[in-house]
Amino acid sequence: MVRSIIYKERLKTWRGWSALMFLNMAVMAYIAAETHSMFVMDHPEIVWYRVMYLGSVHFGSLRSIPLLTGALLGAAQFLPEMRDERFRLSLHLPVELHKVVTAHVAFGLFALGAILLTDMGILAVLTASYFPLEAVIMSLWTAAPWCLAGFVAYLGTALALLEPKYHLKAALIAVAIALSELYMYRTAPGSYRTILPILVLLSALLVPGVLLPAYRFRFRRLS
Repeated sequence: MVRSIIYKERLKTWRGWSALMFLNMAVMAYIAAETHSMFVMDHPEIVWYRVMYLGSVHFGSLRSIPLLTGALLGAAQFLPEMRDERFRLSLHLPVELHKVVTAHVAFGLFALGAILLTDMGILAVLTASYFPLEAVIMSLWTAAPWCLAGFVAYLGTALALLEPKYHLKAALIAVAIALSELYMYRTAPGSYRTILPILVLLSALLVPGVLLPAYRFRFRRLS
C-alpha cells in the first residue's frame, strides 16, 4: 500500500517536479555564465583574490532558489490533496495514519533532495573548474544552509496546508519563515559550518511535526 502511495505521488508531482528541476538548471546555467564572465572581465588573479580572500560569492543567484523550490514543491504535492479534502481518502486506507503521512513526506523530501543535490553537484563541478579545492569546499558549506532552508520551506508548506485550523496555519507559516530566515543571513562564506549539525537537527523536528496537523485533519469532525 505504501508503494501505491509513492507511485501516486510520483504521478501527481512529475510535471511540477520537472518544472522545478528545469528552473534550478536554468539558474545553474546562469551562474556558470556569470562565473565565466568574471574571468573575461578581470584578470584571473583578481577574481581569485576576491573569492579566496575577500569572500566574494560567485553563485549568489542560487541563494533563494532552494527556498522557492521547497515551497513550490510542497504546494504542488499537498495543495491538490487538500482541494475537496482528497487527502481524507488516503487517511482512510487500511494503513496506519502515520505511515500514510510519512510516505507522502518522505517522497517529497526525496524529490526535493534530488533537485538540491543536483544543484550542489553542479556547483562543485563549476567551482572546481575555476578555483582550487578549498574554494569548492567553502562553496558547498556556503550553499548548504540555503538547501536546508528549502527543506524547511517544504515542510512548512506541508504543515500549513495539512493544518485545518486557520489560526494554527498562520502560526505554522510564521515558524517556517522564522526558521528559514536562520539559514538566509548574509554572513561570511562558510560561517554556518560549525552550527550546521544543530540546524539540521532543529529542522528535522518538523518531520514528525507533520503528523500533528494530519491527525487534526483526520479527526476534526469527531471532536
